[in-house]
Amino acid sequence: PGCAPTTPAGSVVWYNEMPALGGYITDRIGGTGSGFSANVAQIKLRRLSDNQYYTGGSWMTAITTITATNSAGTLVNWSYDTSLMDWGVSGSSYAVSCRVKDAADNQLSWVSDTVFRYDVTPPTSTITFPATGDYVGMTGQVFYGNYYDKHSGITSSSGAVRVLLMDKTSVPNKWYYNGSWQPTM
Repeated sequence: PGCAPTTPAGSVVWYNEMPALGGYITDRIGGTGSGFSANVAQIKLRRLSDNQYYTGGSWMTAITTITATNSAGTLVNWSYDTSLMDWGVSGSSYAVSCRVKDAADNQLSWVSDTVFRYDVTPPTSTITFPATGDYVGMTGQVFYGNYYDKHSGITSSSGAVRVLLMDKTSVPNKWYYNGSWQPTM
C-alpha cells in the first residue's frame, strides 16, 4: 500500500490556517472500494524549527505518529483534524508525511515530506508622508510609506499593499476609490 499527502498542497508554501491535513491511499492488491485492504493511515507532523513532532495534543522531540481518520468509511482518503491544534510559533516550517498499513500488515516506508509554512502574524504598514494632520492638495499628491511582513514577505509586485483615502471633511465621510470619491467603501 502507499499514500500521499494532498493537504497541504505541495505547491502552496504559506498557510494562515490549516483546518485539516489530508491525503489519499493506494493499494495494488485491494484497489479501492469494497476490496480495499488498507486499514490504517499514519502521519508524522514535524515542526522543522525545533525538530519536534506533534503527538495529537502537544509537541515533543521523540518521533511520534498519529493515526488519521477516514471520514468516508473507505480509507481511500484520510484526514486529520488540526482546527484546534496549537501550531506553536508563527512563521515556522512544518513537514507532513504519511504511510499506510493494509490488512496483511504490509507497510511501506514513509513517503517524502510535504513542507509548508504556517504564518498567523499580520503584516504591518505605516504612512510616512503626509504626516498625521497635514493638509494635502487635490491633485498631484504622492503618498509614501513602509510595509513589512515578518515571515512570508510582501513585495511591491504582489499587490498586497493597498492605501485607502478618506475625506473626513465631508458629511458623511467619503472614500477615494477607482478615480472618484464614493460614499461607501
